[in-house]
Amino acid sequence: MIELKTMTINSAADGLPLSVLYAEAEEPKGVLQCCHGMVEHKERYEKFLMFVAEKGYHVYIHDMRGHGASVKAPEDLGYFYKGNPLNCVEDLKTINDHLHEKYPDLPVFLFGHSMGSLEVRAYCKRYDDTISGLIVCGSPSYNKATSMGHLMVKALRLVRGERHRSKMLNNIALGSYNEPFIKESPSVNNWLSVDRENIAEYDRDPLCGYIFTLNGFDVLMNLMKEVYARPGWFIKNRKMPVLFISGEDDPCRAGDEGFNYAVDLMKHIGYENTTSKLYPGLRHEILREEPERSAEVMTDIVDALDTWRSNV
Repeated sequence: MIELKTMTINSAADGLPLSVLYAEAEEPKGVLQCCHGMVEHKERYEKFLMFVAEKGYHVYIHDMRGHGASVKAPEDLGYFYKGNPLNCVEDLKTINDHLHEKYPDLPVFLFGHSMGSLEVRAYCKRYDDTISGLIVCGSPSYNKATSMGHLMVKALRLVRGERHRSKMLNNIALGSYNEPFIKESPSVNNWLSVDRENIAEYDRDPLCGYIFTLNGFDVLMNLMKEVYARPGWFIKNRKMPVLFISGEDDPCRAGDEGFNYAVDLMKHIGYENTTSKLYPGLRHEILREEPERSAEVMTDIVDALDTWRSNV
């Protein structure tokens, strides 16, 4: 019987305990390692984990540092701790090392949603030889104002400190996403989903929707720069398949131009087997839409894993 379990793995970057949720398939064909998005947590992926495990894949997701249970104290939500701003990428390596050690004969695939999609691409930039395929979900497209925003973060940190939470900065970074959907309800999170219950659950979840610290925004800006900078890609696995998936109405993708730029960049960098799929009528959280639509997305993910596994 497949069931969800939890464990803790200490990050090799700085020893931070990372809270991990996982499900093991009864007859495993491979392993899917997942990375969630900004200001949410691993338990929001329970249905996805069970779906993937029932289709024959061990599946693991950890709370990103500064999220869920991967914090030293409740007030640290949205705080990534001192040290290298890309330690969150090294956290992925810590989990990945564990998976290869535990399942040495199984291919490991990597999935990242939203901010997690930035993390998994930054991971791929360094360690693509440790994965057999990459799924980029709800990708934030490159923002030309990233450098300006990063300067703003640095300036505010000097004055207010790295733990300060700036409503102004949060509105600049995320406020425009909800503008096309603002009349639907008083929620500022309508952009996440067509499913009203999903938005209501998000709004009342204390582990979602908080404002990042300046330290957290610094990490986000560094990830954006890292992923969309062409220099520094150490490609060892040029044949590795990459799949971009997104809701067609997701404002995070910045329209076809922004989405296609992200996809084409991976091709130009050297990943020859890069493909993409848009889901009409869906927004940002395509794994948490109405059951039939989210099942369509999950099925496509498993179908991709099955195809990739046959070619490993």
